[in-house]
Amino acid sequence: MTAPFLHSLSSPWSQHILFEKLSLVKFNTFNRFKMTGLRSFLGATLTLGFLCTVCAQMPLFSTETGYDLIFSPAESAQRQLSWLNLARQNGVDAPEGVENCSPIGSYMVIREGTTFPSEAETMSLNSLQQRMRSQPINSALRYLNQVPDSRLPMNMAGKLSEAGRQEMKMIAMRLKSRFTELFSGPDIDLSLFNFQSMNTNASIESAVAFVQGLVGENQICETISMEKNVTVNCQENPRTTRFPTPTSAYIPNQPIFMDPLLRPYFTRRNCLNVANKGRTNREVRAFQMGREMEQLKQKIVTKFTPPQAQPWNITQSEVQLLSKICGFHNALFKDNSTWCQLFAYEDLNVAEYERELQHYWDESYGFPVNSRVACPLINDTFEYLERFTARSPSPILPVMSIKFADENTLLRLISLLGIKRDQQQLAANNYARNRNREFRSAKMAPFAGNLAINLFRCQETGGIFFSDQTYRVNVMLNERPINVTYCPNGLCDINVFKNGFMKQAGQCMVDKECHRAMGLGPTGGGGNGGGKRGAASSFAQSPPNVFFVLAAIVTAKIGYGGL
Repeated sequence: MTAPFLHSLSSPWSQHILFEKLSLVKFNTFNRFKMTGLRSFLGATLTLGFLCTVCAQMPLFSTETGYDLIFSPAESAQRQLSWLNLARQNGVDAPEGVENCSPIGSYMVIREGTTFPSEAETMSLNSLQQRMRSQPINSALRYLNQVPDSRLPMNMAGKLSEAGRQEMKMIAMRLKSRFTELFSGPDIDLSLFNFQSMNTNASIESAVAFVQGLVGENQICETISMEKNVTVNCQENPRTTRFPTPTSAYIPNQPIFMDPLLRPYFTRRNCLNVANKGRTNREVRAFQMGREMEQLKQKIVTKFTPPQAQPWNITQSEVQLLSKICGFHNALFKDNSTWCQLFAYEDLNVAEYERELQHYWDESYGFPVNSRVACPLINDTFEYLERFTARSPSPILPVMSIKFADENTLLRLISLLGIKRDQQQLAANNYARNRNREFRSAKMAPFAGNLAINLFRCQETGGIFFSDQTYRVNVMLNERPINVTYCPNGLCDINVFKNGFMKQAGQCMVDKECHRAMGLGPTGGGGNGGGKRGAASSFAQSPPNVFFVLAAIVTAKIGYGGL
């Protein structure tokens, strides 16, 4: 059976092939213009525009996306580079010259690696599979009845998978290669690192796997778990090393109700609920009842229903569940040959957008307070970095401060920095106009997603005095440099960075933001972007791009496999 959507989602090489095909279309378009004139040219241009629109939106799975799936082949190769070569390739520069800068510290927030579906998702899938085995189903889908329940075991629900452990280890190993200046030698001294984790199995196990990646596979590590902390003791195998060098990592974690740093959405849940006023549910429900989702549901119903039989009864929630399970199978097993067979290319983008609406309005740019609750985390970042720039810095500073959280916290932090923000808001009624949106949670906070703010000491050419030094920062999202509006060259003075951030985000005082959102502040109202209490925000209306409209019309009828 041929998969109707991109068969090699787990292999970025398929994206390279697609780009080559698009180049061929462009070449043929030019020849067609010479041969048949303006009419053919315009028709071919519309076709090319449609293809480029589809190409720009590879089907992903919102925050259920495997880490490696978000990278093109070129981007995957860049992850292997040193920070200096990576900066040069991405146009990062400094007035002193990037080659005259050296990293001296880094603050990093990492989402847990790939987990198994939650208990609720696993139970819902098992229930649906039982219906599929007890009711008539299209013979073309009978192979789905053979997918064993044990592949997503209930006792592993929500826990870190082996794929997630490998993601953590590989990120840590690449980190050592990228910032060799921060690592004095092959023997890693874990006491030079500051760790902290949420107190969930996935976050703690991700932290432990990350530590294992730092010290290397030749180290034997033992984990000692206690209330509110985990200690990882590592040393070389005494059978192969005459003089082992033991080292330990201490990883504290706080209960959910006592963790405003890594779980700000919980400690501030009343504030967030009042600010939202049910907006998330309204947008998601409106999209579920809209044309795109209704067409997707009918396509799934048709695929499930045997010939001449009554249509299968399947809900919108179950359709969304199946798209999630497709994502989990890709992330866990690099498998798109089972549940993913149900979906065409555009189907997955539609299902993804429904989840994007939830993330946008619950955790990101929908309301200012969504990201402002992460102010303690960014304030902690600045405090860490400024300890290096003090007139009399401590002789012993952690070379890295690494926090392990979840996608909820990571999305808030990314949004607080103003990264991946669109001109118009995401809403139920503008899916087509947002086909090429900046905001994609899969690219921002996939499994193992990470954000790092790195500190560099830069020396002017020929300078020998302390005053010739400048401390600069750059931001890396998922191991790649990314520009923010107040740091356009990608490596800017730490004070410029901080002042630019404060100009955008204000003083970043979460109490003040919550009071405003709840109508308790001096103004008695909310902020921009729909934050005003009791009022729905207005959408920025822009003329629809003809290519987007074409894509919306055509892809509603055919999947990627039909191109």
